[in-house]
Amino acid sequence: MRIGYTGPQGYHYHGNKFQYVEEIIQAGLSIANTPPSQPVLLAWAADGFPILYRFGSDGLGNLTLLYPNYQLKYGNRNVNGNTAPCGSYNGGYTNDYQYKECFGDLDECNVIERTITLNTTQGVETFNYFYVIAGVFLQIGSCFLNTPHISFR
Repeated sequence: MRIGYTGPQGYHYHGNKFQYVEEIIQAGLSIANTPPSQPVLLAWAADGFPILYRFGSDGLGNLTLLYPNYQLKYGNRNVNGNTAPCGSYNGGYTNDYQYKECFGDLDECNVIERTITLNTTQGVETFNYFYVIAGVFLQIGSCFLNTPHISFR
C-alpha cells in the first residue's frame, strides 16, 4: 500500500493517510476519541524516537488524544493567484496553517516531551520524547527533534 513517496516536489501523499491504521491495526481507530488500551507504535523516526498514533501519555501515566499546535489562519491569502493560490485560508494548503504555541500539545515537529513506556522488539523500553501522527493538521511532522541517523542521509 503506497500512500506517500518522494518526488521533484519533495515527500508527498496520495489517498488516505490513515488507511494502514484502519486496515492493519484497528478499524475505527482513526476516528476514535477514546484511547486504546496500549499506545499504538507505528514506526521509528530517523532520529531514533518512536512514532505513536494519535494517543500518548498525559504525563500521569494515562493515554490521551494529543493535538498539534497548528491552527488555520484567518482571512485571505495576500497573493496575486499567479505564484501562489489566492482566496481565503481554507486548509487546502500547508501555508493556510500557522504554528501557535500552547494551542495544542505537540511542538513544531509533532513531538512531545513526556515519558512513555512501550513494548518493542528490544523488550520494554521507556522514552522521554515521542512523535505523534495526529488526526488533524499537522498530521505528520516535517522535522526532527534530533539529528537523523547517518543511514537516513
